[in-house]
Amino acid sequence: MYSHWYCRKNSTVVFRGVSFEKHDVSFIVIKQNSDLCYRVQENDAKCHWMELCKEDKIKNLNRLVIEKIPNSCKVANILKKFESDRELIHVYSADAEESTLIFELPRFDLSFSLMLNQGNDYAIKSNNYRGFHLSRQQLLDDTLRGFKQYLRLESEIGAQMILIPSGTVGKVE
Repeated sequence: MYSHWYCRKNSTVVFRGVSFEKHDVSFIVIKQNSDLCYRVQENDAKCHWMELCKEDKIKNLNRLVIEKIPNSCKVANILKKFESDRELIHVYSADAEESTLIFELPRFDLSFSLMLNQGNDYAIKSNNYRGFHLSRQQLLDDTLRGFKQYLRLESEIGAQMILIPSGTVGKVE
């Protein structure tokens, strides 16, 4: 949950924690020709928001990507198995060239990176589990029959991991 502050002079909206005493900046929306929303990393959150809006700082922030990016659809479809609400899958551009996209599932504290400049040989790397990436084959034919909400990860050395959200498990009819 966030509180928001609007600066008319700079056409900027700042999102901070709900508590008035908490000044850490979480997001900045700069209203120019189009609204650009930036996520502020923890190490920059204590900076004054006007400092964060300077060109040398803003270029290092992750920009929320709202428009459709062709490769993101495949990734979003895989992640929808885990996070059923597509609106809760956040996509950020990690650089100005949009060569790296970050896919976040904030309710599960998971994120994945996709480097777009690698052609057909790409991997959707886990930012939470070092050395692991999303498996190209997500289906488990021989186990967890009827269970649909999971993600399958693989490592470069062939290790496998299954991520299952915490909570009640029900049988699919």
